[in-house]
Amino acid sequence: MLGMGDLFHIWGEAGTGKTLLVCALAAEVVKDGHVRWLCTDGKRSFINTLRNNLKTEEEHNITVSVPIGHKDVQESILSLPGNIHPETLLVVVDPITRVLDMSRRDFVMWGRELIEEVLPSLVALSQKGVKVVLVSEVRCWADKAMPVMYESISVWKPVDLHVLRNPGGDSTIMECTELGHERPLARISVNGLGIVRLQAPIVKRRLNDCLESRSSA
Repeated sequence: MLGMGDLFHIWGEAGTGKTLLVCALAAEVVKDGHVRWLCTDGKRSFINTLRNNLKTEEEHNITVSVPIGHKDVQESILSLPGNIHPETLLVVVDPITRVLDMSRRDFVMWGRELIEEVLPSLVALSQKGVKVVLVSEVRCWADKAMPVMYESISVWKPVDLHVLRNPGGDSTIMECTELGHERPLARISVNGLGIVRLQAPIVKRRLNDCLESRSSA
């Protein structure tokens, strides 16, 4: 999954496992370099999960920041190119949606900061070889749940991942294609020790394959 690109947009409804997926990606990246994580909603519950997926000696390879307020979040993102750790391989903004939600107080600037300043700064990092993960919460628009400013983010052609909760309690990571279709990439779950596991999806075999297998037997 990390080899698919340098800019990732992960979205889905609350509780589907978006942050769990990012924890798994971060735990893989810290083996080779540094991770910078911006938690923009003030929720620190993911930190225990993140630690559970790291080896003790790897914890120093992750810097977690919790900026408070819209302006602090904006400034934290815009300052990244100038003060980022030289060995940083991954930057996480979870959720990018909060930049928009907090800026609604200023109607004139609503959405413009994301398009004109925040997104270009993050895209510039991705073009320099730093993987960037944007996590979006969804909102209902015309009876359809979609991330805020989805079309604006899509302009930058990120790896578009939709996380869906399964009836059994785990989740499925879907890749959104340019044609608007989705294909399953992996199933995500957490074991009793808090370790995030990604598994290849179960692919239904075609009827012809089954018939050929039975014939050979």
